[in-house]
Amino acid sequence: MFITKTILNRKFYIFTKGLIQSVLNTLKKERLNTIPNTYIYSCYSFSFLIRYILKLILERKSYLDVAFGTIRFGGKTSNLLPEIPLSITEGFNYRSFHFVSLAERYTRRLLNLLPGDIYTLSNKEQIFRNTRYLISLVEIALRTTEYSKGNFYFYSSTTGNALVDVIFKKFYKKRYDIQVIFVNFSFIVRSDKSLYFLYKKVTLHLSIFYRFILPQYKVKKRETETLAFIHHKNNPFNVPYNYLIDTLSSTSAIPVESIDFMSILRIGSRNKLAILYLILGYAGSFIYRNFLPIVRFRLFSQCSEIIANRIYYICSRNTINILNIRHLLCSYISFKYENILYLACRDSKVNTIFYDYSMGYPVSKSPYYTSDIACSRLPDYILTFGGLRVKQYSRNRNYLKNDTKPIIFNSLCPQVIYAREKAKIDSNSLESKSLQSLNGKTIRVSIFDNIYGHNYHITSLDVAQCVEALKGSNSDVIVISHAKKRGHLTETLDSSNIIYFPQQKGDFSKAYYSDFIISIGFQGAALKASYAFNKPLIFFTTNRHFFEKVDFLLTADQNQRVYNYIKELTFTKARLSQSLENEKSYESFIARSNHYSKCLLNELKLSEKLTPAPSIINSLFGY
Repeated sequence: MFITKTILNRKFYIFTKGLIQSVLNTLKKERLNTIPNTYIYSCYSFSFLIRYILKLILERKSYLDVAFGTIRFGGKTSNLLPEIPLSITEGFNYRSFHFVSLAERYTRRLLNLLPGDIYTLSNKEQIFRNTRYLISLVEIALRTTEYSKGNFYFYSSTTGNALVDVIFKKFYKKRYDIQVIFVNFSFIVRSDKSLYFLYKKVTLHLSIFYRFILPQYKVKKRETETLAFIHHKNNPFNVPYNYLIDTLSSTSAIPVESIDFMSILRIGSRNKLAILYLILGYAGSFIYRNFLPIVRFRLFSQCSEIIANRIYYICSRNTINILNIRHLLCSYISFKYENILYLACRDSKVNTIFYDYSMGYPVSKSPYYTSDIACSRLPDYILTFGGLRVKQYSRNRNYLKNDTKPIIFNSLCPQVIYAREKAKIDSNSLESKSLQSLNGKTIRVSIFDNIYGHNYHITSLDVAQCVEALKGSNSDVIVISHAKKRGHLTETLDSSNIIYFPQQKGDFSKAYYSDFIISIGFQGAALKASYAFNKPLIFFTTNRHFFEKVDFLLTADQNQRVYNYIKELTFTKARLSQSLENEKSYESFIARSNHYSKCLLNELKLSEKLTPAPSIINSLFGY
């Protein structure tokens, strides 16, 4: 009891002493500085508490300047979102992955790795997400705050990896001469709806260890060869995405088996004692080889990750043998498990294909924007839709080893095929008849939006002004709304007097009845719908600089043409209102939009000659 009290008293003494010293140091710095400092906090910490107390005492102000997941002290600030181009905000993805990749390569050098070791940075995906979110906060703060170089301090919770923290700090010190300070004991400030909240504390990832010991799935060993398919869950919300498996199930020469990344652990752990013996032997050998660097550099989580990767690899090999998998097709993303599974397939002589539903986003030209985490997967073949995504994967291939470079195809998207077929079948449905029976003066508009604030692509203001422009039309307007989830678009339409028909995620078959399509920002689904039904497409944004410096990874001439077409198709509230002002302006608007839409789709390698994805997959598998 006495020892416990002594320890507690000692800790309280250290805490109190540190707190007082922090206050004194803060006061000393403030007195010495002739140029006022700007302090921005994305986390609650001791330093934040001290600065808030000083604000109360010295300025006699209790309110806090809170904006975009940050709290600000000093410097003239704006609470309006900055007009950052799409090419830059999408670049935050690439920059984040660049930071994480540098940390991964450096950590790899600290360990004595053999060819059989499957190395990945521990909690890589969440560290990437945290870093991307914090980059967004810093970049927005830089553009909404008046500050002096060398006198800007940004306090933040850790990215989840100490080395990524160091790279992050050095980058912003060198580029902007600002101090990024990561605070160990802190709580992140949760952002408002203007930014998508990606941050999550990184903890030791143990799911593989406990899932491995769960009861095994009762799966009989397959005698005939199978095609394994990892896809979206089979539910009514994912029907458009699962059109591909439905098609292949009816056309494949061999049975199609649905699995998922987690079921592999339960299927492949049939003989748990034998696997446990292998893992203990592997873990002992790895720790023996790397004991000193693990202890010296505190790579305990990294050690755990490598052992967990080995478990997943063994279970993947066992699953391949139990199900007698000859080919593997994947259309669902798992940055953590995908490449381990593809490695197990290569070692088992199994062909692998990934189908990517994303069309990608353009970025600006920068040495940091070379690779995205979404393009770092390593199957044998990758199928996607559109020239931009093909180019992004192709550029990523330049940084891969020769024996792991996937072959990339531009194919006709299964969503497009599904939408066209469903539009024919549903022509007699009640909703379709309602859309067909409208009088000639009624304007039918399909609107596509996405997740708001995801690296600040689109905002609620975009939707609000778009709906206001439609409401101001002299004609009646009917909206066919396409949203990934209930958000600003649905809420705004609910509060307006506009009649609208909400659509299922991924299903744009009703766009067939629209007169034109509106993409809030740059939405791949809107491009697909425009292509599927030959409809005019426009991009709506309140950001005047949204499409500046965009690079679609084409030649200089092609890229300039794409930019010119997009410029013609980009609308603000004022421009859209003017286009809907009367019948003459509306007809001109439709004609021009239709012309430039076709030009844009053609430059992005979207043409009627594209081979359907199921046909390419069957041919690759030899059917």
